[in-house]
Formats: sequence, structure tokens, C-alpha cells
Amino acid sequence: MQLLNSIYTRLAFNAMVTADHQKAVKYFLKLRKKRQEAMGTNHNLGLAYLAMEAYEKAEACFLRELELFGENYSRCKVLADLYYTTADAPKSLQFYQAAQRLEADQPDLATVKKRLAICMNADLFEKASSSRTLCKKGMQKEQAGEMDEALFCYMEAIKDDPTNILALNNAGACAQRQNDLKRAQNYFQQAHELSGFPAIAKNLKIIEAAFATGDI
Repeated sequence: MQLLNSIYTRLAFNAMVTADHQKAVKYFLKLRKKRQEAMGTNHNLGLAYLAMEAYEKAEACFLRELELFGENYSRCKVLADLYYTTADAPKSLQFYQAAQRLEADQPDLATVKKRLAICMNADLFEKASSSRTLCKKGMQKEQAGEMDEALFCYMEAIKDDPTNILALNNAGACAQRQNDLKRAQNYFQQAHELSGFPAIAKNLKIIEAAFATGDI
């Protein structure tokens, strides 16, 4: 059984890395059934649902993890991020405050503090909602191959919410495709400072390596 759990775990995380979130859900569900809700299983399943914008399912997973294992920084922050994304200012504020209280030395704590300020200001929170709409529009433009229009949408999204990590990362990717590596580096660096996501760190390293080797 341990070997099977290891296989499911590897397949689930590989699927997350390749953004095959449905496949990730499939294997995280298998893990949850076999491991009887071991620590982290619901959390990771919730992350996969969150990436699929299945917000109610993600919320159920995150709350179950919290119920089983209690508060810590990552459990409170992921709920705060979920409620921030779904425009629930009171709940987002509640869990960002809890995250800040529980941990004083996390690499993305600066993001928590910035979002606390946004949650406490109705105008800024409304702009954050607008930012997410602009980011989705940018993604549609990008899928259609309209890179200039996509980058413009991402830039406007960042203006409305400087903590919009997805918009920053996508803006960097657009700039990279346009061979504007200095701008790409700037966007990836901002996203990296706000988030510990490995994919963003990888994007930044690729650009930095290109500058270091002169392969630009």
C-alpha cells in the first residue's frame, strides 16, 4: 500500500506541475481514500480544485484540513487567498489576520500584509475584483495569440491590484514571448517576491540565466 501511495503522490504532483489539474484531482482523491485524510491530503486536493476554479470544492477541502489539524500559517493563508479570489472581503480579512498572527517569518508574509490593507479598504477591494476580470481577459487574448492586447490587460490588472501574482507572472510570460527579457525579468521578479510558487521561481531563473550567459 505504501508503494501505491507513493505512486499516486508522484502522479498527482506531476500533474500539478504540468497544470493537468483534473488528473491531479483524480490521484489526490485516490490518496485521500487510501490515507484516510492524512495531513496535507485535503490541502493539496483543495489546491487542485482552486486551480480549476472549483471554489466550493476547494473551500470544503481547506476547511476540512483546518478542522482535522487546526490552524497554521499555510491553512489560514490558503483560505484567505480563496476568499480573496471569490471577493469575500470579511472572510478573506479574517484568515489573513489569522495567518499574520500565526507566523512572523514567511517569505510571502509581505503579500499577506498588502492584502490585509486591500481587504480593509472597500475601494481597493473592488479594484482587486476588477484586476481578476482583466487578468482573465488577458488570458483569453493570450490564447487567441493576441500578445500585445494580452500584455495590456495584464498591465492594467497589475495597476488595479499589485498583488495579482497570476497577472504578474502572465505579463512576464508575454514579455518573454515578445523577447522583451528585461520587462519579463521585472514582472517575474515582482511575482517571485509576492509568492513562493516554484513555477515562478523557475521562470525567473530562466531569464536570469539568459542574461548571465548572454543568450538573449
